Amino acid sequence: MILFPLVLLILISLIGILLGSAILSFATKRQPLRRRARIIASVLCIALTLLVVSVWGIGRLVFGPPPPSLTDLRGSFPKQRADLEALIRMSNEDKEYGRIAPDWVNRVPVVDKTSGQMDPKAMSAPMPTPRWDAYRALFRRNDIRLGVSRNLLGDIFIMVESEGLLNRGHASGYLYYNPVPSTAPDLGERFEPCTSSKDSEVHPYTGGQEGYSFQKLADHWYAYDQGPS
Repeated sequence: MILFPLVLLILISLIGILLGSAILSFATKRQPLRRRARIIASVLCIALTLLVVSVWGIGRLVFGPPPPSLTDLRGSFPKQRADLEALIRMSNEDKEYGRIAPDWVNRVPVVDKTSGQMDPKAMSAPMPTPRWDAYRALFRRNDIRLGVSRNLLGDIFIMVESEGLLNRGHASGYLYYNPVPSTAPDLGERFEPCTSSKDSEVHPYTGGQEGYSFQKLADHWYAYDQGPS
């Protein structure tokens, strides 16, 4: 945590130099001293602005609102359920999109049957703006900051919020479990509640296995927290 006192010291120093340069640029009429003072003040003003924006961005990332707890999600579920089910219906209509976030979308990988290679252009193809706006309206109304993520079997994680960086962070939200026949092909990993016989479970991160916790809310619905991994 020594980083923030250091940044604060740099910030105070820049402000002091900036104020001194600004005062000098108005107080003296000597050239080229006055011109140099104004140049220094202008450069420091830009540097200070960039520093403040950077610190604000890092602080928001690290110290932003924490993800809701499973208890919070359980309490919010009844009043949000209609919108959550609307998101499930929409995602099922847009199965070609594996991830739909407020600021980006990603299609399910498309594999060329001839070459066996994935088409990167197909993965990054945009969603029609009116359709995307419909998702974003539901996200805003329910404070869903990360959007929806679905796997190939149709399980859908509506990610409300996350905290932390890379694989040391965790995200929480609502998980919709899509029941599939036992004869369904193996299409990759599923979310933990989808393969568990329990209605609730807490699995802390152990360094070798991903942490997760969940509580059943209703048929097919769970409050779910995923990570860290």
